[in-house]
Amino acid sequence: MKIRTVLFAVCGALAPAGGSALADDISVGVSVDAPGEPVGSVDVFYDRLSSDGAWVDDAQLGRVFVPEQAGYVPYRDGHWVYTDVGFVWVSAEPFAWATSHYGRWGYSQDVDRWVWVPDLTWGPAWVDWSETNGEFGWAPMLPAAYVARGISAPVASWSFCPAEHVLDVQVSHYYEPAARVAVLQRSAQRIGGTATVGGARVVVGPSAQRLAAAHVNVKPTKLDMTIAGRMSATDAKAAVAHAQQNHAAIEQRNQQRVQADPKLRAVESKSPASHAAPAKTENRTEPAKPQPARPETVKPEATKPQVTKPEPTKPQVTKPLVTKPELTKPEVTKPEVTKPEPTKPQVTKPEPAKPEATKPEPAKPEKKEPPR
Repeated sequence: MKIRTVLFAVCGALAPAGGSALADDISVGVSVDAPGEPVGSVDVFYDRLSSDGAWVDDAQLGRVFVPEQAGYVPYRDGHWVYTDVGFVWVSAEPFAWATSHYGRWGYSQDVDRWVWVPDLTWGPAWVDWSETNGEFGWAPMLPAAYVARGISAPVASWSFCPAEHVLDVQVSHYYEPAARVAVLQRSAQRIGGTATVGGARVVVGPSAQRLAAAHVNVKPTKLDMTIAGRMSATDAKAAVAHAQQNHAAIEQRNQQRVQADPKLRAVESKSPASHAAPAKTENRTEPAKPQPARPETVKPEATKPQVTKPEPTKPQVTKPLVTKPELTKPEVTKPEVTKPEPTKPQVTKPEPAKPEATKPEPAKPEKKEPPR
């Protein structure tokens, strides 16, 4: 009872805007942990989805996966399984094991198709649920960047079917046509609760009470992790190791896909973070996830010369100010000026040479010859 009370409070706190998440919408498997382990690194998605589409850097959403199918709509081709952890979406799409249970889908105007934003939180299915006139409807939950801007899922992304057929394997045979969906979506009320599964808050879908009211009498089955994007602990570790080892080759192939598609190439041209990646992949030094991180490491390199080296030169300018005492040192040289004064006697020394001029005078007596 304590667990259910806490989860009801969580449900109320997370009720979506414009709808209500009633307490009876949390009634399936709230105390059951999902078997297996969730994916341990986004690199695993990058590795395993690389053959089913391309990865590009979207200016609004960051690194996203773009399926090859231009008209692809998430949560449309598959069916629901009612399990002890809620409504689990199962699809034969090669990438659905990841994109149906992790991350968020958003419609990109630049790519003109749905793109997937990965994360590592596992859930039965990341969708919004609605009910109206005996029909259940669902649509992909949008990325946080879109929700923050008030963007809603396009009407065309909603799927509605009679409530009694929601768990049919061939549920797509009962989808309402687009014109009818537009009418139903306007009058639909948000339903579906959230619960804590494996330590994470997840969407569990319509409650057992709502199913019973729609004459859907079914008991929840135990979740099969092999159809829901979960792995054994050993497989989870091996998947991460494989993705990291093959990252360089995967990135090279991905860039070839992007360059071959003009629209994808244009999308990357609008993302500043994307252009550091292709340049580095040519040298095969760029890891898959660090693509967004590497541009960040380049920026500090650009700022270092601006902050460090120029500033140390300023103290070099102040040091000459200390040289002012050097002006006082020449004052000590004044005695050096007086020293030349004793050299004046050197000029007087030649004066004793004057007597040499008087010595010839005694020769005059030689003229006394007249006495002969």
